[in-house]
Amino acid sequence: MADVYRQVYTSYWQDDFVLSLTPEEKYFYLYLITNSKTTICGIYELSLRVAEFETGYNRETLEKLIKKFEEYGKIKYSYATNEICVVNFVKYNTTKSPKIRAALDKAISKIKDKKLIGYIYGIHTVSTETETETETETETETETETETETETIKSPTKSMIETEFESIWNEYPRKEGKKVALAAYTRARKHGTTEETVKQGIENYKAYIKANKTEEKYVKQGSTYFRNECWNDDYSVKAIQPNYDFGVQGVDYL
Repeated sequence: MADVYRQVYTSYWQDDFVLSLTPEEKYFYLYLITNSKTTICGIYELSLRVAEFETGYNRETLEKLIKKFEEYGKIKYSYATNEICVVNFVKYNTTKSPKIRAALDKAISKIKDKKLIGYIYGIHTVSTETETETETETETETETETETETETIKSPTKSMIETEFESIWNEYPRKEGKKVALAAYTRARKHGTTEETVKQGIENYKAYIKANKTEEKYVKQGSTYFRNECWNDDYSVKAIQPNYDFGVQGVDYL
């Protein structure tokens, strides 16, 4: 079988979304757009058993990552057909060539779970042969339109997010990794996290630091705190008392 190549722009590593990911997530996302099962249409069959073998991740880790990236709005996985849809795949792997377009249409026609098509192409890309498929696509269109309307109402603008972030960043106790932190905050806000939630989380963390007299070197860097959405952590624990048998003071690890 001839080798097939997939385009990965060097800007991948400077992308705001990618910068906000953990090393584990970056590797997984890169795998999704370059593995041997990918097709030109961005929707392909990928059993978790194969993914386990190729990535080295166990089933639990893969399911966790799939759930995460579905929440990020980057993929959709069909457990019924073992097919995965990588939403932005076509953005980096299409041309206007008639031959490529023909190959694209052919790949789309082979998709088993037709609902996945709507996540990339909308519902009118492939003609359907049965009434059932037409009804399914109509439902997909309605769901997509509803989601779009909801996002239009709830999603804050980029300038709003940046303004919020500057105010929040000024309150965070360890200002390292600002660019990564902003990318993570932007992602969280677009997925429903409120400004108030983040602010309250930081206040709770600062109170925790003060109560435990945590040394600055053990305070989470800004990039770590925001990337891992640590505003959701529970900091209501009472101050850790010294262990007088060994003289060890509790610490807060990064």
